[in-house]
Amino acid sequence: MSMIKKRLFSLFQSRPSDFISGEEAARQLGCSRAAIWKHVKELQEEGFDIEAVNRKGYRLKHVPNALSENTLLAGLETDTFGQHLYVYQALPSTQTKLHELAQQGAKEGTAVICDQQTNGRGRLQRSWYGGEGGNIAVSMLLRPNIPLQQATQLTLVMAVACAEAIEEVAGVYCQIKWPNDLLLNGKKLAGILTETVAEPDQVVAAIVGIGINVNQSCKEWPLELSEKATSLFCEEGKRFDRNALLQQLFLEVERLYKLYKKEGFTVIRLLWEARAETIGKYVQLEGLQGYVTGLSSDGALVIKDECGQSHSVYITDIGE
Repeated sequence: MSMIKKRLFSLFQSRPSDFISGEEAARQLGCSRAAIWKHVKELQEEGFDIEAVNRKGYRLKHVPNALSENTLLAGLETDTFGQHLYVYQALPSTQTKLHELAQQGAKEGTAVICDQQTNGRGRLQRSWYGGEGGNIAVSMLLRPNIPLQQATQLTLVMAVACAEAIEEVAGVYCQIKWPNDLLLNGKKLAGILTETVAEPDQVVAAIVGIGINVNQSCKEWPLELSEKATSLFCEEGKRFDRNALLQQLFLEVERLYKLYKKEGFTVIRLLWEARAETIGKYVQLEGLQGYVTGLSSDGALVIKDECGQSHSVYITDIGE
C-alpha cells in the first residue's frame, strides 16, 4: 500500500460517520484531488465500500472481512513486524514460503499470511488443519543473532505474545501448554512452530509459524479434532475481525521481542509461567516422570522427580 493510500484509509477510519471532501483529504495528505480520487477507486476495487456523493465527498462504510494487505497495513502500529507482508488466498504452507523469502534476503519482521493452508504443518511434522476463511495462518521472520542454545526461548516469547494479543482483541484468557500450544477452556486454540537457521553456534534466522482458530464452527472439523480443539467463535458465539487480531499479534510480538532482546529471558519466563497450564502437573516426558515446577533460566521445562531431583527438558525439534 502506498503511503498516501495508507494515510487516506486512516483518515476515513478516524471519521467513520463523516463525509470527507476530496479537497479536505488532498489538503491533509498533501497531494492533489486527482490523487485522492485515484486512491479511492483503488480501495473500492479492493473491496472497501466507500460511498461517494457529489458536494459531500467520500465516506468509508464497510471494510472487507477477508484478510487484506491494505487493511492490515493501514491499521498497523509496529515499526518492524508486519511492515513487509505477503498475503495469499491459499498456500501449501506459510512456513515454506517464508523460508524461500528468507533465503532471498527478506528483512526481519517480514510476514507471510494465507487464508487457507493446504499442507500446513505443526510440531513433529504433524499437520495443521485450517478451514478456509476461519483461521489465522501466519509465519514471521526473526533475525535474532542469539546463541543456538537460546533458540528454544523464541517459541516461549511468541506463545506469550500470541496469548496477550488474543486476550486484548477477544477478551478471553488463554493458558499455555508446553511447549507450543495455547489452550482456551482446556482445548487447543492456537499452535506455534519455530524453525531456525543456524551457523555453527548462532541463530541467524528463525521462521515462526502461528495458527489461531478464530471463526471456524467446530462442526466443520473432523470428529477427532472437535473433541480437543476449539475456536474463538465456538467459545464466544461471535465472529472476530481477523485483520484486527493479526495487527494486535504483530504489535505484541514486536513489544515482547524487543523486551527480550533488551532485558533477556527472565521477564518472558515470568510471563510464560503466569499462563502455564503445565506447572504443578504430574507428567511423563522425555523418559522422565515428575511434577513440573516451571522454566529454567534458559527456557527449559523443569521437572522434579520423586526423589526431589530436578531435570530440564528442552523443545527437541527446533532447528533444521
